Amino acid sequence: MAFENQSGNTVEVATPQDIELLGGNNEDVADPQPEDEPKVEPEDNPEVEPEEEPESPEEKSNRAFADMRKANEELNRKLEEAQEKLARLEEENESFGSHFEEQKLKDRELEIQELVEQYGFDEDEVRAMYEHEDELRQELAEKEARIKEFEAKEQERIQRESEQKSEELMENDLKTWQSLDPTIKTMADVPKELLALRISENGVLKNTPEDAYYLYEKTKKRNVPKVGKVNQSSPSGDYYTEDELNAMSMQEYLENFEKAKRSQALIDEAKGL
Repeated sequence: MAFENQSGNTVEVATPQDIELLGGNNEDVADPQPEDEPKVEPEDNPEVEPEEEPESPEEKSNRAFADMRKANEELNRKLEEAQEKLARLEEENESFGSHFEEQKLKDRELEIQELVEQYGFDEDEVRAMYEHEDELRQELAEKEARIKEFEAKEQERIQRESEQKSEELMENDLKTWQSLDPTIKTMADVPKELLALRISENGVLKNTPEDAYYLYEKTKKRNVPKVGKVNQSSPSGDYYTEDELNAMSMQEYLENFEKAKRSQALIDEAKGL
């Protein structure tokens, strides 16, 4: 609709019908537009990584060798570092020793000058006295070194002889026990109780091998029938009963060893040993 204002100008005014035709709302608010979503391109047959084949024995060997070489290189590197550190320490020690010797010489010169100037000693005599002291110290150090060397060699000799005697003793004991018990073939077959009766834990011999075996047999616990009940045909004077064996003294056992041995074998047979 058009109106003419006071100035004579024509002004267009929208009517309600015009508003309805324009959308029915005079609010100037723009409807939110959906954002453009990124287009997803379809993947063209993505590549499938092939599965790793198991290592062959040769590849495993090569890999192990490579790991070993790497570990060896690392070890060599650490060794070189340790050697370098040791060399530095030796150099520092040598430097300190040189400094110490230089200081000793300086102190000695001061002492010589003091003896000459204050006490009127002859300088050559004083120097000769100090040189003589140095010679005595050197001789003493060499003597102590020779003593230590001798003691080390003597200790080594004693240890070697002790080991040799121990081996000979074990061989002789084994032969004795083998003659007393055929089941004993080596030292591994010797019961620990028998060894304990032969020698103490601190290496002191307690009994002879024969006495140790006798005591071992005496302390063994057996519950077997009397010999007479096992073999009635045997003459009574050829064997001892178990009670008779147990009642024997060591001296009696050794004096009648063969008969006692036969009796013990018969007892073992009765028990099924």
